[in-house]
Amino acid sequence: MIIQSELLKPQSIIHGVSTKKYGNMSYDRDQGNQAEINLKKFLGKLDLDLAEISLLKLPTNNTANVALISQPIKKGRIVLQEKDVKEIFRIGAKPGFDACVSKAANTFLAILPADCAPVMLFDPITGYYALVHAGAVGTKDLIVAKTVFCLKKWGRVDARDLRCYVGPNICAKHYKIDGKSYNIASAIKGQLLMTQVQERNIEIDSHCTFEDEHLFFSHYRAAKKEEEGRQIAIIGRK
Repeated sequence: MIIQSELLKPQSIIHGVSTKKYGNMSYDRDQGNQAEINLKKFLGKLDLDLAEISLLKLPTNNTANVALISQPIKKGRIVLQEKDVKEIFRIGAKPGFDACVSKAANTFLAILPADCAPVMLFDPITGYYALVHAGAVGTKDLIVAKTVFCLKKWGRVDARDLRCYVGPNICAKHYKIDGKSYNIASAIKGQLLMTQVQERNIEIDSHCTFEDEHLFFSHYRAAKKEEEGRQIAIIGRK
């Protein structure tokens, strides 16, 4: 089972979020060297081959930094570095970036969420797409709004044309900060509306990564957090 957006399915973009059926996707938390095998099975289901595409894993660090990829990079699975990107919209001095924008062909952006939301954006007019890793820190720093700003700045995208999907994440019932519930999806939707994305073009996934244990890995649910697996979320184009 691959989780996909009904809003994005008809578009000329390939996307998806893995489930436990495909196993752990984290090379850092790999058990038995299965991560690469799991990844290839997942990509195969989307008719993708690592030998033919660039799969670019974002160096997420709970930042509000947004990067621009202007052209395809070498084929295979690549952990992005700042030298690989054309431009970075940076907030503060924290390294890494938790959002990336591109329109390059044969290129797929990837993150490995556990409870944070993968946010996928696509403009059918210009062909620009973006992927955001959005947790409490990022949403409080307006990372989704900043990604839309970068789409406008770098791609001349009209936010009213964007199709936006907020993927599986931990629900407010199980996510507390300083003893208070925090609704990641609601915060993201607010930022999208604030940037003039149309409500009809926003899809919020109903899955909770904490509650749907048969489908998802969860950092908050894990007993041994350093060993807990990760989903993969990707978006891109051939």
